[in-house]
Amino acid sequence: MKRKSNFCIFIVLSILLCTTHLIFNTGCSSGQARSKLFKDIENSLDQRDYQTAISKITAAKDDYYSARDRVLYYIDLGMLYHYSGDFEKSNEYLTEAEYAIEELFTRSVSRAATSLLLNDNVLEYTGEDYEDIYTNIIKAINFLNLEQFDNAFVEIRRINDKLNILEDKYKELADSFQQSEEAEIEFETGTNEYYNSVLGRYLSLLIYRTEGRLDAAKIDYNSIVEGWRGQSHIYNFPKPDISSHLNITNNAKLNIIALVGKPPVKKPFERRISTYEGYLIVSGNEPCEFVHTIYWPGLSKDYHFKFSLPFMERRDTEVERVRVVVDERIVGELDFLEDLGNIAIETFAVKAPVIYFRSVVRSLVKGIAAERAKSEMKSRTNPLVGALLGISTDIAVDLSEQADTRASRFLPGKTMVGEIDLEPGIYNIRIEYLNQYGQILFRDEFPQKQVRKGELNLVNTFYLN
Repeated sequence: MKRKSNFCIFIVLSILLCTTHLIFNTGCSSGQARSKLFKDIENSLDQRDYQTAISKITAAKDDYYSARDRVLYYIDLGMLYHYSGDFEKSNEYLTEAEYAIEELFTRSVSRAATSLLLNDNVLEYTGEDYEDIYTNIIKAINFLNLEQFDNAFVEIRRINDKLNILEDKYKELADSFQQSEEAEIEFETGTNEYYNSVLGRYLSLLIYRTEGRLDAAKIDYNSIVEGWRGQSHIYNFPKPDISSHLNITNNAKLNIIALVGKPPVKKPFERRISTYEGYLIVSGNEPCEFVHTIYWPGLSKDYHFKFSLPFMERRDTEVERVRVVVDERIVGELDFLEDLGNIAIETFAVKAPVIYFRSVVRSLVKGIAAERAKSEMKSRTNPLVGALLGISTDIAVDLSEQADTRASRFLPGKTMVGEIDLEPGIYNIRIEYLNQYGQILFRDEFPQKQVRKGELNLVNTFYLN
């Protein structure tokens, strides 16, 4: 029994050392340089210098995107190509991201029981669900720009398919973790309350309307209305009146899709574990007061550990209004249609319990093994060496329990849409982004835009601040 115990301690300490090495070398040591790189890329995007932004990210692939981060690389590069107007190249990389997300999640389920003690930071990033959904959103927009409506419909259907299986896939992952010998508690998942992508429905409506299939377009419109009624926690802002978008008139229609602001981020927050006879208590103060009692048969008292969990947080934009100017005449403003931050928080809540229970199990098993290892070292070495080794072990435990805060960087925070009726012809279009004081933050120019009757005349615009 003692030999088995020593072997378990050895295995856990090996995991601690490897995890610490990987996290330190891929995270802490390059954090400042990484932040500067992405700030430089954002500046290039602000200046509409797309080639520089793309060149910087491709040149940085080996230094700032490890093999474990290929999903992020594909999404980030796919978004940069979207902003540059190279819609085919954008779709290539976003498709690679989508395939990688599916492959890596399937792999994570199959190896869940054996990877329970590994921190997510050292595993391949499988993507967040909002990232997965938005690969299809952006691909659909790309196909609309390429006038490939059938392909756009495929992407829109993929959105619905992913939302339908969202809860089930994490139940499967939780069941797989439950098979581990270390899992003394029952893994849980959250419930999915996001089942209807309003932006996806809106894109579908535009296609049906352009094709003259008004009955189908009306179904999408009703689904958009239902999005506000049935998902008020996600669409928690005034519902825009887009009923006129169903109309077919004698004029041409100019449709604008604006991507605004920055994507949500994951922030780490600390949790503490205190053990008692047969149970433990997990507590924390941020982002809100948290206390949770978990029964754990055979657990001894007076162990104290800590770990970090990721929490999703939206980021605000300084943009308050977006208006449309045609040939120097203000003709309308865009409507706020979707908040990616809300979607990110909602979809993350489905898998958050899995991350939480896994972190509790991992922290407890590694922490107890580390404490036993410290006792062994103190009994076999002089007090000073034992103390130093104990401190090193504590540092390794803390570093190995850092939250995984990886996320894509160039998705939008919000989506705004608008439609303007115009006589068929050629126009100089300008999209103006204004702050709450009415000051113009940015002007996006589309000179000599051809607007044709009976076609989808789409303007893609973005301002990511």
